[in-house]
Amino acid sequence: RDVPVHTWVLTAVLGIGLGVGWVLLTGAAVARSYGIALGAGVVGSRMLRDGIGIPLGGVILMLVPAVIVRLLRPSSREALDGFMVGALGALMFTAAATLTRLAPQFGSGVVSKRPMDSLLVEAGIRGVAVPLAAAAAGGLIGAALWFKRPPSKEKQHPGAVRALLVIFAVAVLAVYLGLGMVDVSHFPQVLMLVLYLAVAAVALFLLRVGLHLALLHEAH
Repeated sequence: RDVPVHTWVLTAVLGIGLGVGWVLLTGAAVARSYGIALGAGVVGSRMLRDGIGIPLGGVILMLVPAVIVRLLRPSSREALDGFMVGALGALMFTAAATLTRLAPQFGSGVVSKRPMDSLLVEAGIRGVAVPLAAAAAGGLIGAALWFKRPPSKEKQHPGAVRALLVIFAVAVLAVYLGLGMVDVSHFPQVLMLVLYLAVAAVALFLLRVGLHLALLHEAH
């Protein structure tokens, strides 16, 4: 109720537009890496590009909606509103990117020569772990951008809480990027799923701690 409808619409549209655009720009490279069974090895420049470059670009674009909305000077400056904007933008980006990347399967079908356990692992990663980690990181950045100390606490290290929120988000994103290398390396598929789910769990824990700090130190 505190945030205008056009703010939510703008956040969602930015996330979807950036997600679709990023996949269309990098789709050929990602498709080639997905053409290899999940967990198969890729070396050299393709590992740097597919394992680091593409995920890094996606992570940066994922946070853009929250940054743009914040630059437009929103009427509300509560940390929970920032969390909602950041999480929404990240989720819209991730959902749009995933759906765009998998859209060709509507024509070719989802059944392939890959074993069922491989498909289930990918579903767990793309459908559960990645969206959770993305929402947590985006929410932390949004909370940091919206966080504001009340006048009574402006002299009490005003940047400390915001810095912690950013550090938590960067930690999530750093591990998230590290998993990009796992995607293109020789790792057992079940281990990949466990690693992704562990990152999602850590991301949610850091989000919980970060939001708690923000709520304790902003205006009640």
